[in-house]
Amino acid sequence: MFEGSIIPDPSQHLGAWVVVLVACGLGCLTDLKARRLPNVLTLGLWVTGLAYSTITGGPIGLGGALAASVVLAVPYVILFLCAGGGAGDAKMMAGVGAWLGLLDGGLALVSIALVGGLAGVVVSFARGDSRRTLGNLAFATTGVVGVAYGQLKPSECLAFMPPSGGTHRIPYGVAILMGVASAFVGAQLWHG
Repeated sequence: MFEGSIIPDPSQHLGAWVVVLVACGLGCLTDLKARRLPNVLTLGLWVTGLAYSTITGGPIGLGGALAASVVLAVPYVILFLCAGGGAGDAKMMAGVGAWLGLLDGGLALVSIALVGGLAGVVVSFARGDSRRTLGNLAFATTGVVGVAYGQLKPSECLAFMPPSGGTHRIPYGVAILMGVASAFVGAQLWHG
């Protein structure tokens, strides 16, 4: 649509998107059935993504894939360490980053975060936990805003994370698939 668009064109990396969509589909199914994303899937996606990026882009491609892996995985590592998220989610996101790179992967990351956040709120409200959910969101937002405005150090922000005990976990593999699919379709429509 626009020549200088910040929205990447997925048709430029269609093979990588297909691999990621298939892997996320398998992850969604296993997460729904077993409530986990198996290492054979997540680490396999990551390793093959690094290999693909190296073959297609040489050392620069490998460096980009590693950087994208870190950028996409770090938010989920933080959720794993501080809020009871799953380690498989972080490993899956590293694999998505290795295959898609920073631009396409960044689009997927934003979409996954939006879908996952919305799904968490919907599930919480459906279970009758709306008061606690809104309280946790307000409390966590206070910490993030404090860091953004320089009133808190990032290490102090962890005190504003909701407790991991007593929360209902959702199979985040569903959100990862829906977010990746939304990013792909949305970018295709943008460039269509």
